[in-house]
Amino acid sequence: MGLRRKPIKDDESLTQYGDKDRPIGGRPFKNRPPAPDEVNALSLLRGKLSVTEAAALIRPSRRLPSPSANVRYTTAGRLRQADFAVRPTGNNQNPLHVSAICIDESHEWTDE
Repeated sequence: MGLRRKPIKDDESLTQYGDKDRPIGGRPFKNRPPAPDEVNALSLLRGKLSVTEAAALIRPSRRLPSPSANVRYTTAGRLRQADFAVRPTGNNQNPLHVSAICIDESHEWTDE
C-alpha cells in the first residue's frame, strides 16, 4: 500500500502551509474550508515538512516559496480529539495530501 492511502496514526505529524502575503480567504493559514457548504475539509500534508518541502508540493510550478510563506504543525491525534476525521487523500501531484474532515456535518466552522 502506497503512502498516499496508508492509514494515518494518531502520533503522525501533519503540516499546514500558509503565506501571509498571499492569504487565502484573508488569512495566512486556513482554519476553515474556503466554502464549508461545498467542501467540509481542510488540506494538510503528511509529515513534519519544511516551508520549502511543503511549497514544492502545494505550488510545484514555483521554484522557491515566497519569503512570507510559513508552515505550522499538529498531529492527527490532536485533530481527532477535536472531532475531525483525518484521511489520506494523496494524488499523483501531491501524494502527501491529507484531508481533515469535520465529523459532525452540522458543525459550525470557526476561526479557532
